[in-house]
Parts: sequence; structure tokens; C-alpha cells
Amino acid sequence: MPRALLLIIGLLILAGFGRFASTYTVRFTENAVVTQFGQADEDSVVSAPGLKWKLPSPLSTVTKYDKRARFLEPAPETFATADQSQLVVQAFITWRVDDPLTFYKRHRGEAGSSTSEHYRVAENNLRSILRSALSEVSGFSREELFAAGSGNSKLRELEDAIKRRMTTPPDEGVEGVGAYGIAIDLVGITSIELPESVTQQVFALMQAGREKITNETRSEGEATAQLITSEAESSAERIVQFAELRAGELRNRGEREAERFLARQAVNPELAVFLQQLKLLEDNIGRRTTLVLPTDFFSLSIFDREALDARFNLNELREIRGGSDQ
Repeated sequence: MPRALLLIIGLLILAGFGRFASTYTVRFTENAVVTQFGQADEDSVVSAPGLKWKLPSPLSTVTKYDKRARFLEPAPETFATADQSQLVVQAFITWRVDDPLTFYKRHRGEAGSSTSEHYRVAENNLRSILRSALSEVSGFSREELFAAGSGNSKLRELEDAIKRRMTTPPDEGVEGVGAYGIAIDLVGITSIELPESVTQQVFALMQAGREKITNETRSEGEATAQLITSEAESSAERIVQFAELRAGELRNRGEREAERFLARQAVNPELAVFLQQLKLLEDNIGRRTTLVLPTDFFSLSIFDREALDARFNLNELREIRGGSDQ
């Protein structure tokens, strides 16, 4: 292979490496901080997207930060309210790199030039700042935070107070997130709960209250049931007494009427029995019914000639009826 061709290939390779070492790309979602000999100033921030030129490394370095918001949700912690109640509060924030140059300067000393390390250190700082800002819970009572009804709770006011505390701390000498080149877009309360020990006490009090209501209701029910039972027994006793009195009157009336009836039947007992037998036949046998029964059947003895002769003088009856033996 001719030396000239080898030289051309070598130059192309060197040009490729030189281009790779001397250029960088900025996306529309990114900001870049370009340092010259390890130094960065206001002109070091590049926000316009596209292909850019720089000095080869290590003379110049490029650190890129995403413009988009990031989400952070630390673990829940316990805080005291204005009425000295203990609450377990968990909050979240959405944050972004607002000032790339400040963010780079504040974090390069701890994390070098790695963007992911800068984010890690920044989130650790944000956790500490958020934990301090959550002390705003002490400005609200438990009833204000747990107020019933839509719009009555002061959770929104608490979230605004936490955000103000993180951005503009009230104490002198305490830095807000702006000093780290960070902007807070949103602060929210994920959950507010009672500590487990307090929850158990609340449940115990609720159970005791329910048991008290249950016992009072049961006592009222038993008293009402006893009153109803007493009234029912008294009413039943009065009804029985009235029924016995009425039954006695009817019994006496019946006995008086029976005495008159029996007195009339005692004049001629056999005739009375005969008349009762006729009435029994009249009541139980239809006019168009034909029955063949012995004369000794109950109530049919009136058809027995011998029985009739024994009871009545048939000859006298014939004479009376004109000699007919019917």
C-alpha cells in the first residue's frame, strides 16, 4: 500500500478523533456548562440546542443538566402540631436545575464532574432542606389539617408554607434552594397519619365510645321491652278478667234458660227425648235422602213399633186420628 494512502487514512482517523474531542451536542431539553481549564463563568452556560465546538479534553469539559422537572419523595417523618399532637407526614417535591452555573459550582466540589453525582448530592441536600421546612406543621393544629368537608382542611396552606420555607428561609444564614441553583415547582403532601401508638389509642377510645353507645342503646331497649311486657301482661290480665266475668254472666244466663228448658222436659221426659230425636233426624237427613238403617240405630228407635208401644198407647193414637195406624 502506498505511503500516501496510509498517511491519508491516518489523517482521517486523527481528524475523526479530533472532531469527536472538539465537539459536543446539546439537546433542546438540556443546558450545558462548558469549562475552560477547569474554570466556568457566565459565558460557560450553553442553552441553545445543536452541535457545538470546544477545546479537546482535558482542556475543556462539558457537563449537561436536564431542564425538565425531577421528582423527590423522602421517607415519612414524625412532626408535632400546634396542639402538641404527633403526626407522621410524607411530602414530595418536583424540582429542576434553574441556574446551571450555580448548580455546577455548588456540586462539583463534592461530586466531581459527573452529572448523576451532582443530582445525587443535590437530592441529599433537598431532603435536608425539606425536612427542615416540614417543621411548618407546628403552625397548624390537628383539627385544622384533618378538618371534615371539602375545602375546610388547611393542607394547601401547609404546602404553600413549606414551599416558602424551602425557597426563602426565615432564618438568616440559612440558604434556600435558590442558593444551589435549584427551583421548586411543586410541593405536595402525600400523606398525614397518626403514629401507630396514637392510632391504637384513638381506636381504643372509638371502641370504648361505641361500646358505651351500645350499652346505652341496649339498656334503653331492655327498659322499653320491660315496659311493653308489663303493659301487655296488665292488658292481658284485664282481658282475662273481663272474659271470665262475661263468661260467668253467659253461664248464669244459660243455666237459667236451661233450668226452664229442663223443667219443661221434666214434665214428660220420654216426649222430650222423642222430640229431640225428630229434630236430630230433621237436621241431619235431607228431604230426598233414602237410608236403610236398623231401628236400633241411634235416634231411629222412634220407628220401632215395640218401642213406640212401650212409650205410647198406639190404640189411643189411632182412635184420636180416626183409626189410622200411621
